[in-house]
Amino acid sequence: MAQYLRPEADITTTGIAGGTYAAMENKIDWKIYYADGSTFDSLQGSPQDAPSIGVICLKHFTLDNKWELLAYRDYYIYDRQWWGGDSAGFWQYMFKTGLKIVKFGTSTTDFEFERILATAREDNIGEGSIIT
Repeated sequence: MAQYLRPEADITTTGIAGGTYAAMENKIDWKIYYADGSTFDSLQGSPQDAPSIGVICLKHFTLDNKWELLAYRDYYIYDRQWWGGDSAGFWQYMFKTGLKIVKFGTSTTDFEFERILATAREDNIGEGSIIT
């Protein structure tokens, strides 16, 4: 059921959650930035393959065809697209039927957080990113 609607998408991948998403060949549709400085993107695997803990922010191509940078969230949820959530949103999602894809935000020093967030902002995988 999860599906990117990126018009030029030409590769379909089936994920463990039973849904499909289209990934651009050699183009990144989403990228997760971790507290240890590592990243994981759509060219490395599907959303469920990404490490689940230590997330600082996540940059993704939305269903309405624009880039968005999710930050300052406790949870990063994949349900047709990436969403940032708090505890209430996390539990609402968990009580839905079906398998779940959740990544967990983490705390770090202000310096490290801002450094990683700046890296994500400057990453040229998408133009015109909006932080939400």
